[in-house]
Amino acid sequence: IREDVFSFLAKHNFRFVPSESNCFMLDAKRPAGELIRLMAAEKVFIGRIWPAMPNHSRITVGTAEEMEKFKKALLKVNA
Repeated sequence: IREDVFSFLAKHNFRFVPSESNCFMLDAKRPAGELIRLMAAEKVFIGRIWPAMPNHSRITVGTAEEMEKFKKALLKVNA
């Protein structure tokens, strides 16, 4: 599931910090708080703001169904 999400992000030119764990850092290309609020409006709840990386949000890898919802919402809020 994680590798599928990474492929999706790369295909759509989203920058991210990959990992081998169940989470990764997504570059929001804006203050991360904005992305968090926009995704919440789509009923997708993502990580918090990191002071050292203010434009990144921590994304926890969920089930295949959850990550499909994440991908759709991410495209919508970045349209």
